[in-house]
Amino acid sequence: MSVGSVSYFNWRGILLWMASEHELCFAELTLAREVSKRAGLGLREPFCVFHLALCALSAGDSVKASQYLREGLQCLQPFHVTMKQAFCALHAMQLALAGQIEDGASMARALLAAGGIGDSSSSAALERTLLTVALLEGGALDEAERCGLEVLELAGELPSDRWLFEGHMLLAGVELERGAESATLDRLKAALRVASHCNFRNGLSLWQPIRTAKLLALALGHNIEADYVKRVIPQDRHRRLVKPVITKTDQRRALAPWCDHAAVRVGLSD
Repeated sequence: MSVGSVSYFNWRGILLWMASEHELCFAELTLAREVSKRAGLGLREPFCVFHLALCALSAGDSVKASQYLREGLQCLQPFHVTMKQAFCALHAMQLALAGQIEDGASMARALLAAGGIGDSSSSAALERTLLTVALLEGGALDEAERCGLEVLELAGELPSDRWLFEGHMLLAGVELERGAESATLDRLKAALRVASHCNFRNGLSLWQPIRTAKLLALALGHNIEADYVKRVIPQDRHRRLVKPVITKTDQRRALAPWCDHAAVRVGLSD
């Protein structure tokens, strides 16, 4: 087995995560990790474990994500500086999604204050996306907005529209929490236009189940890329969580029962 084999299994896992195929993703990433160990390629293990933690969060399993984060941090070497920053940013998001919102937001603030996040535009965009989620969950709307705007700024330096989607979707969440419906819809249109065009099926900005359910319900209620939204939401979840709504009154009345299930962990993938 070679470095190429580990990379192959790892990237197959990432592509499966992007398609929200979580069980297959876990299988490929676990294989990548095992192969790296057998081949004595321990330096590749943190990369595999990071994506296992990411997949666990995507699947809604915060406990498993926490376990992978601990394992990943333990196998880091002193020179894995960038990887450690990524693990810490993901930990901040994991804490927030697990309900430890103050701890998650506090860690996000500390990481941003320390600076030096990301050694490239793509890694910086990833880490700021993770931190924006942590801040948003913690109710730090102004800080979340600043961090989300940085994601959009970084997106302009990258060839993929992934981060353009993530940034707009996160900022839609900020405006939703502020009660600014017009601004929310503008951000939602921008995000879903990109997602529909690229046929994304998973997104870091979608792992906040209640907020995501509200945003997707708004999209359906205002006919924003409605065909796409229906297509990417698994049907059993779609029926219970984001049924199309006709009037704003019906929408507000119906949101509560839709948002009590973690199932709008939609995938939006490159």
